[in-house]
Amino acid sequence: MADLPYAEFSRKLYEKSARTGSPLRGQIELTYRCNLRCVHCYTDCHNNPRDLATERSTKEILRAIDEIREAGCLWLCLTGGEIFAHPDFFQIYDHALNQGFLITLFTNITLVTEEIADRLKQRPPFLIETSCHGVGETFDRITQVAGSFERFDRGLRLLIDRGLSVKVKTKAMTLNRGELDAIRSFIEGLGLEFR
Repeated sequence: MADLPYAEFSRKLYEKSARTGSPLRGQIELTYRCNLRCVHCYTDCHNNPRDLATERSTKEILRAIDEIREAGCLWLCLTGGEIFAHPDFFQIYDHALNQGFLITLFTNITLVTEEIADRLKQRPPFLIETSCHGVGETFDRITQVAGSFERFDRGLRLLIDRGLSVKVKTKAMTLNRGELDAIRSFIEGLGLEFR
């Protein structure tokens, strides 16, 4: 399958999966920790000391990654909370890469620094997905953290500058419905597709 275009490779794997019943995609929520308080987030209610104390240990996460690989998965999504808020993120990420996964990272990218972007460039994920909730004040209002759009913009540009594969999505909400054209302009102005 090495000479197949990606779409054909993927189609053949899905056909095989349908015949054998083996899973192809897995997802692990690494943490409830997050530096934002997005109004629409389903995990923010767990971003508290009591629930953080119940999170899986890094050792347990690594074991789960091994089990997911043994089950036949090829694509693995690492999500949270905010993945870069996990103190052992790169230990987990490197382990998953070493297992041969095609990794997608779900992140708010506001914690991305030059060091993180450089490290991802050295061993790139298959895809980095993030959400642009608005431009400027609207973004900050949705995340409930002042200055979060500025950090989002900086993180996004760091990833793009390093040639990493980034997908930016937008959720249409009451709080941003008047700004969808501005979001589109912002995203497309960076050379990315608006979704």
